[in-house]
Amino acid sequence: METKAHHILVGLFAVTLITAGILFTLWMAKVTSEEFSQYDIVFDGPVRGLRESAEVRFNGIQVGEVKELGLDEQSRVIARIEVLSQTPLRVDSYAQLEPQGLTGLSYILISGGSPEAPRLESQIGRPPPRIFARRAQLEGLVEGSEDVLDAAQIALIRLSDLLSEENVDEVAETLANLREITERLSEEGALIEDA
Repeated sequence: METKAHHILVGLFAVTLITAGILFTLWMAKVTSEEFSQYDIVFDGPVRGLRESAEVRFNGIQVGEVKELGLDEQSRVIARIEVLSQTPLRVDSYAQLEPQGLTGLSYILISGGSPEAPRLESQIGRPPPRIFARRAQLEGLVEGSEDVLDAAQIALIRLSDLLSEENVDEVAETLANLREITERLSEEGALIEDA
């Protein structure tokens, strides 16, 4: 009788443990699906330094991460992000790409939008809502700097051609000739005064 009681207790313990595991798994699945919302960020230009698992910040506070990067049919970059559900995104919220220090990596910064605008809701079973990105000030500076670097490189090539050995010798001869002409004029100036 005693061995049967042990088997029953072991069986009850195993069933209880399995049931608790199933309930815990279901609870975690529910918490996970309710805790995060997905959105698509649409970029018109290049996304330098953005990668999957990059940070997503809302008004400077980290609220999520980039889950996937891809292109749409118009060749715009689409970044699928996952943020905390309680993040107050509005229909007029916008995103921009910000550099993360000097590493060359970037993160997405989302603005809050106006308080009177309705919230942007992500609904299960529908495509994620889209948030359109604006160009960051630093991004415009970086794009402009590429043109400046190209112009500087061309200027250096021309300066290098101008200061070639042949040209340096000719400039030296020209300066020597100018010195000689100046000396002659000063001598003739003294003759003119004497006359």
